[in-house]
Amino acid sequence: MIHDGVATSGGAVVGDGVATQVSGAVVPDGVAAVLGAAYQDALSPGSAVCAAASLGLVVVLLAAALSKARDVRAFARDIAGYRLLSGRLATAAAPGVIAAEVVTAALLGFPGTRRWGGVLAALLFTTFLTAIGSALGRRLDVACGCFGGAADRVSVRTLVRTGLLLVLALMAVLAGDAPFEPVHVLLAPLLTAAALLAPALLPARISSPALPPGPRPGEPFILSGRQAGPRPEPVLYALISPACGLCTGVLPALTDAARRMNVVLVTAADAEEARPYLAGHGVDLPLVVDAGVFEANGIPWPPYAVVTGRDGRVLAAGGVPAPADVASLLARA
Repeated sequence: MIHDGVATSGGAVVGDGVATQVSGAVVPDGVAAVLGAAYQDALSPGSAVCAAASLGLVVVLLAAALSKARDVRAFARDIAGYRLLSGRLATAAAPGVIAAEVVTAALLGFPGTRRWGGVLAALLFTTFLTAIGSALGRRLDVACGCFGGAADRVSVRTLVRTGLLLVLALMAVLAGDAPFEPVHVLLAPLLTAAALLAPALLPARISSPALPPGPRPGEPFILSGRQAGPRPEPVLYALISPACGLCTGVLPALTDAARRMNVVLVTAADAEEARPYLAGHGVDLPLVVDAGVFEANGIPWPPYAVVTGRDGRVLAAGGVPAPADVASLLARA
C-alpha cells in the first residue's frame, strides 16, 4: 500500500529514502535505523548464550565419543545393561552411538550447520533421557555409559545432567547460523560446567531402591524344579544367556573363579545355542540347561550369580553385570 507517499507492505518496514513505517507508525529513516540497531542489541545477549551452548556441546560430545571409543565392547555392555536391547543389538548400537556423537559435534562446530547439529543432539539426549528414566523406573543398578567406565552409575544426577544437556541442544537450535565470536569461548565453559556439575548437588537417589529379587541367604537354590543338591564344597552358579552382552563380559571372571572353586554355568537357552556360544569364547565350564531357573528363583535377568554352601542353600546372590561384581559376590559369600 501507499501511505502519505511512503511504500509499506502489511506490518513490514519499507523505506522510501525519507521515512519508514514501523508497526503502523511512519518515522524518519534515521530513527528507524536507530530502533533497528537497538532491537538487534536486545537480542544479541540471548543469541550469544545460545551460540556458546553449541560450542560447549561440541566439547561434551567429542569427550563422550572418545571415552566410549577407547573400549567399544565395554560401552556395548553398558547399553545391554539397560535391558532395552538384546546383546546383538547392543553390540551393533555401540559404534552407531559413537559415530552419531562425532557427526553431531561436527555439525555444531560450524554456524551453517549448527541448527541441524542441535536437532540431532536433541534427539540423542532425548533417547539417553528415556533410557535413563526407564532404568531408574525399574530400579536397575547399571553403569550410565555416558562417558565410559563403570563408576558413573545411573541415578537422579545422570537424569538431570542429561536433561540440562538437552536444554543446551535446544539452545543451539535457536542460535541458528549466528557466527562464533570471542565471547562465546568465554561463555561455553560456564554453560558446560553448569550442565555437568550442578547435578552433583542433588542426591544420587530420591528414595532407597527396593531389594532386588532373587534368592536370599539361607534359602534353597532351585534347579530343574528342586533344590540344588549338597556338594562337598561351595559352588558358584552363574546364570547366563548367549543373547546377553553383559554375560560375555563376565565370562573371563567366571573362568578365573573356577581356578579357586567350583563354578557351574546355568542357562535357560537351548543347549544347541549355549554350547557353541561358550566354545566361541573359549569357555570350558560345566553347563546346566534349565528353562525355568529364572522363574523358580525369582531372578529377573542375567548375568546373575548364586553361591551355595555344602547343603545347597544360598550364601550370597546378586546381579553381576561387571567382572568386579563377581569378586564382590564371592567376598560376601
